[in-house]
Amino acid sequence: MHRPWSVLFDIDGTLLLTGGAGTAGMRRALFTLFGADELPEVPVHGRTDFAIMRDYLRALDVPFDRHYHSVRQLYWRELADELAARRGELLPGVLDLLRQLQGDHRFQVGLVTGNGQRAAELKLAAFEIDHHFSFGGFGDWFADRADVARMSWQAARAHVGGNAILPPPVVIGDTPADVMCARAIGASAIAVATGHSDCRELSRTNPDWLVSDLSEVSLDILLDWLESRPH
Repeated sequence: MHRPWSVLFDIDGTLLLTGGAGTAGMRRALFTLFGADELPEVPVHGRTDFAIMRDYLRALDVPFDRHYHSVRQLYWRELADELAARRGELLPGVLDLLRQLQGDHRFQVGLVTGNGQRAAELKLAAFEIDHHFSFGGFGDWFADRADVARMSWQAARAHVGGNAILPPPVVIGDTPADVMCARAIGASAIAVATGHSDCRELSRTNPDWLVSDLSEVSLDILLDWLESRPH
């Protein structure tokens, strides 16, 4: 039975930049629902939508359990508008790498992202790369990125079929949280310095491979690197 390598990508700062669409969409949603024109400072990089929305609502003294669903629904609509209005960009090397991976039976490609599933779909579709991903783990219901990684790894095995025994996966992301969630599932971690964290900050997390951008990662180089690692 063929045992493909599973490559799990983060989205924001790894695959693409939205020009601030996510934060703007969240602010618009919270203003519309609660009149919150000045939002408290809440950390967002490397975190899940669940955790970010929870912290915003708690800071606004709004019951989270009661309002999370309505905030999510409005955020998705506002996010779609912001993505259409802003000039984002695919990051260097992303499209070439995705095309190479998709065309090779030795790999399967998924997501491990703090975005909720609908937000992830909107962002990927805005850059016409959504068709490259077959499964994923998402941040709709988890505060901890490690739980998202476990969801993604479970989806990777299910995509092959049954309880398939696969090689350890690869997580590609741009923040220390991506490296840490890779460790939670025994994955190799490729850190890419195209997002919020620079090479110095990422190097302190001891990723297995640190690159400036994904133009440094081709299919052949990735395969050679994987095959050199202990299985």
